Amino acid sequence: MKPLLFLLLLLFHFFVQAQEIGKKADRLLSAYHNQDLFTGNALIATNGTLDAHGINSVGYPSRMTDYI
Repeated sequence: MKPLLFLLLLLFHFFVQAQEIGKKADRLLSAYHNQDLFTGNALIATNGTLDAHGINSVGYPSRMTDYI
């Protein structure tokens, strides 16, 4: 009985961890796809001028890494 309980608890633990990882991934993807969050303060600071590489006129990259 104890090994079965241990396996059930282990499976439950992995299920909860997978849910947490999924929530973080969803949050990062939504920030990546949402232009307001993706460029954030850079758009406000530079009147929305970004070049083809996502660099604003001040020289700061407007990347998702600002929100990690």
